[in-house]
Amino acid sequence: MSKLIRQLLNESDPRFSISLTRLEFAAGRPGIDSRLTAEILSTTRSKMASIGLDPSDTTGAELYAGLCQMAVKADESIRAYLGHPANADSGAVAMKKLVTEIIGPRETWAVKSVALRTILKNNPPKKVMKAFHYQSIDSMAKRMDPAELMLASRVLESKTWWQKTKKSFQELGTKDFEKSSLKVITLCDEKWIAIIQKYAETTGFGVIGSKECATVGFVPLEGKTSYVSTLTRLLHCINEVLLHGSFLKLHFVNPSIGNILVHAIDEGELLHTSVSGAVFHWRDIQRYFGMLPEDSETSFAHLDVHDLGWIALETQLSLRIPELAFWVGLDFCGVSYGDGRILSCNVMDVAVSANLDLSHSRMFTDRMVRSLRSELMARYIAVPAARAIVLKQFDISGINDENW
Repeated sequence: MSKLIRQLLNESDPRFSISLTRLEFAAGRPGIDSRLTAEILSTTRSKMASIGLDPSDTTGAELYAGLCQMAVKADESIRAYLGHPANADSGAVAMKKLVTEIIGPRETWAVKSVALRTILKNNPPKKVMKAFHYQSIDSMAKRMDPAELMLASRVLESKTWWQKTKKSFQELGTKDFEKSSLKVITLCDEKWIAIIQKYAETTGFGVIGSKECATVGFVPLEGKTSYVSTLTRLLHCINEVLLHGSFLKLHFVNPSIGNILVHAIDEGELLHTSVSGAVFHWRDIQRYFGMLPEDSETSFAHLDVHDLGWIALETQLSLRIPELAFWVGLDFCGVSYGDGRILSCNVMDVAVSANLDLSHSRMFTDRMVRSLRSELMARYIAVPAARAIVLKQFDISGINDENW
């Protein structure tokens, strides 16, 4: 594995390099990590030059300042495109309209509302009840969408409550799931604003996603890059909800689908497979197939090309807001300055870091790391020899009931 990729992924475990070397050999030595390294270097140098920085003589602080400035400009462009919303309510409505245009109608696999209500009644989310001023779970369950209750629980409830809830999820069967339209809801109620503001103090954005009910809720908060961080995070969360929904649909005949749901929520082992010691996540599958033309065929039981869609958020945004074209191609790019010092060029990492006024040494890099790892593995899936093995291990079409 190339030195740059190892540094950007912060991979010090030699077993990762060894497994990637084995995968490279099994795939016929296509030199994917070397090609990806060259692409990252070329893209970052080109982008640095485009904002007036010398690629050969730019410090981390200078690059970070330049990226933050571009994020501020992107935020201004988004606000202008949305008509300069006067407040959070109008901003949320305009942003929801834009997101709906980008994603179109999307259906995915989720838990039925009646099943969610039963789970909530059996294990009342007391902190949510207090936040929304309800005296009884029956009254709250009757008046509030269970998807909204799950979003609030994700922020407010304790680990103990979630552990009990996940045990209830494990008991669900196929009859408790259904094909459901992806829901994007605005959280502009004054009770929600207080919850989101506290949540955003550490996350930097006001977006919450729920895989179990195929719902993403959001509200744009105040800040110099709040719109770009909210919008990119919102599209990212939609990708995550859809990819986990397609995984559930792939296993909808599994009598232990409730257990699979818990793995989807917790990013458990069922969402991974290994080839030559290299670990592939279902996200890598979704990223690869989602970027193919719509008329491409897949080898999965129960899934079609629409189930495996992927939103290239930077590209989709730049098609509508040309000023955001700077960020296209940067989602998996970063710069290493050695000794564990890396900078992310991912627009979400930069925007959230700028919104929280973090220094370059403390900036978020997790979105870049995840994108780079997924991009690396997705490129190996593009190699026929590796793809055949990965698809065989994820495909459930040949598995008998007694093997679940």
